[in-house]
Amino acid sequence: MSTINWTTVITAATTAGLVTIAVEYAAKPRLEARKDRILETLRNRRELVATALSAALTTEFLLHDLPADADRELRDTFRAERKRHYERVQQQVQTLYDSIGKYGTLYRNPVRDLVIQYIMQMYGVILSRRTQRRKAEIIKGLTAPMIVLLDGPKHKLVARAVALKEIRRLMDEIENDPPSGENGAT
Repeated sequence: MSTINWTTVITAATTAGLVTIAVEYAAKPRLEARKDRILETLRNRRELVATALSAALTTEFLLHDLPADADRELRDTFRAERKRHYERVQQQVQTLYDSIGKYGTLYRNPVRDLVIQYIMQMYGVILSRRTQRRKAEIIKGLTAPMIVLLDGPKHKLVARAVALKEIRRLMDEIENDPPSGENGAT
């Protein structure tokens, strides 16, 4: 018959208790804080993509015209709806700009600088004297490859590289595109 060595049992139980207490009070709070930071970053990334995508989709309405033979009531309704959509795009771009500090910290370089430049250019386009139609074209054109870069499949490196190249080309083009038109009117 075997005997139980109570000293060994007490030592094992004490060690297990001390390790549990150490993990609970020393490691767990840091792990929870790290988890919260990761979740917040992912949430903010989704928010950035959703706001940019919403602005680009809203511009779609600004890119279409009514047929020349549309009646006056339809034209008035269309004009009012177009104004509402333009104000919505302005608001979404303003939201991006107001949160540039938050969105600028979500990625590492070179994507971080690109996100900041993207937001700054979108804001500059909205403030420019370009026509509403030209603003809509720029926002839609610039946002499409940005969404691929920020939210596209991570394993599709070629598509992301092409998107990065397209974003840089479009940003250079915007820099050289002189704002024209009269206070953004169509």
